[in-house]
Amino acid sequence: MERDIPVLFVVNPYAGHWRVRREWPGLLERFRSFFTDMRYEMTKSQEDFLRIVEEASAAGAKVLVPVGGDGTVHWTINAVVKLGLLEEMSIFPFQVGTGGDWSRSLGLPSGYEARLRALPALRPHKVDLLKVDIDSGTRYVANVGSVGLGGDVVAEVQEHERRPPWIYLGAVVHSLRKANPARISVRIDGREWFEGAILALAVANGPVFGRGIPIAPHARMDDGLADVILIRHMPFAKSLLSLPLLYARQHLRLKEVSSKKVVSVEVNELDGAMKMELDGEYAEASRAEFSIVPSSLTVWLPGGNP
Repeated sequence: MERDIPVLFVVNPYAGHWRVRREWPGLLERFRSFFTDMRYEMTKSQEDFLRIVEEASAAGAKVLVPVGGDGTVHWTINAVVKLGLLEEMSIFPFQVGTGGDWSRSLGLPSGYEARLRALPALRPHKVDLLKVDIDSGTRYVANVGSVGLGGDVVAEVQEHERRPPWIYLGAVVHSLRKANPARISVRIDGREWFEGAILALAVANGPVFGRGIPIAPHARMDDGLADVILIRHMPFAKSLLSLPLLYARQHLRLKEVSSKKVVSVEVNELDGAMKMELDGEYAEASRAEFSIVPSSLTVWLPGGNP
């Protein structure tokens, strides 16, 4: 990445239980030592993102750097899409919050120092987005959208003020224990595929969600396809015993798990509203239509393909 490219940092001070607010002064000094044309804006609420991105565009910014978790990335990208700025602006995520799964899926180096050292070697790459139409409107997902367990886990995590590294695993186990399986119907690429009770359904652009869970190990973010992972409902004991397979990328061999690479997915809840997560952000809907938007977003990566 060029040192003189105009950059706007979108800083969420609340991310990581205020970790960003504590560490931003030191990070700002490091960034200023590299970029010659940069500024930053602090977000106070979800509504700030649209204004910040619009003002950044008017000021000539070409690169947006979301500093926060997956939610910060999600709302930054959605503001870019809503304002029609996908061709004008690019993204380099500097994730600090509770999640950080989009960075994992992109293969970005972990740790501040590694990411800071990578700045000179960053090059623009085109990646896909997922367009998601739900009851409340249209959203764009950079990484993973899911129904069922993912929504339960995100809802529980958001109830905790403090979010240590093990929070997602604890929430997964707790949600499995109290699971009230969702009953859904699924169409993929216009064809009926499944109807019944599920533990989870993930529509994945990237391979990792839930703070490092490799839900879709074969997903690529630049192949013009989404990976659909369906996990049918199973008893608590079996689901708990299957967790190590999930973390070991071996869950696709379970008879309760099916996967497909697709362009579009339509999901309908058969009994009411579905609990969902979109890039780690909680949502509810009675229906959801996912469709891939290929090569739509420019992301700065340290070489290679995501």
